[in-house]
Amino acid sequence: MKTLEDLSGYDKAAIIFDILGDSLSINMFKDIPEAEFYKLRDHAKHLRNDVPTSVKKEVLEDYYFKMLSNEKYKDQTSSEKMFDFLEGLDDEQLYSLLSPEKPRVIALALEQIDNEKRMNFLSKVDVEKQNKIV
Repeated sequence: MKTLEDLSGYDKAAIIFDILGDSLSINMFKDIPEAEFYKLRDHAKHLRNDVPTSVKKEVLEDYYFKMLSNEKYKDQTSSEKMFDFLEGLDDEQLYSLLSPEKPRVIALALEQIDNEKRMNFLSKVDVEKQNKIV
């Protein structure tokens, strides 16, 4: 079982690739050569079952916080753009990312996305958790 410390930068890129899926990854990794893109995709498939979900979540959080600290985001307040990346996720990706979170965190994130995505997410959650979120 791998931990965050066991992962190389390439492993982390592959995990982010896997989380985002092909369509979003194409835009994110557009600056790398096509052959390298396919190698990264294959590596992501290889790591899929070797890395626990909790570690994948840590990788995504680490990437997100590094992205926020990037120079181009310093002009904006973090509260303005904190959850913008959620808009680019499809319903399954959004559910995979948010479902393990506490209801308060889910509620905060859902407040930042459009109503259709919010309703799709809530329809997948059991009634008890829905009540806590709402």
